Amino acid sequence: MLILCIVREYRLFLCDDDDAYRLLLREVLSADGFEIAGEASDGEACIRAIEETDADVVLLDLNMPGKNGFEALPELRRRRPDINVIVLSTAQDQASASAVRRLGAAAFLTKPMHIFDLPGLLREALGANEVSGDRAGQAIHERAS
Repeated sequence: MLILCIVREYRLFLCDDDDAYRLLLREVLSADGFEIAGEASDGEACIRAIEETDADVVLLDLNMPGKNGFEALPELRRRRPDINVIVLSTAQDQASASAVRRLGAAAFLTKPMHIFDLPGLLREALGANEVSGDRAGQAIHERAS
């Protein structure tokens, strides 16, 4: 008997102004089976590019020059309501986590984190968000901080 197991990985769009961090994200996530659909270094470039890509998920930094993540998030959700946005930020406060959830983020993960934990955290956040709704992203935030 042949049993096929289809594993669906997500196509990610990376948005962070730190070139070295984006490179690290790209290397770690690609090595773990995620496909990188595109990258941007600020919110405005991310908004422009997102309509041209078939990404499932945007990893969005909050603190960027120009249009920051708080400003880009509502526009990303308006243009691509089907896309999951996961915020990665150095902000450690509950107010930021709550604000991005209200703006439509699927999850809020705090930096710094052990980078090799990120693929599992992403899968958990995305899977939990599909199953459980809003509580999942908050639970992930609490565990990642």
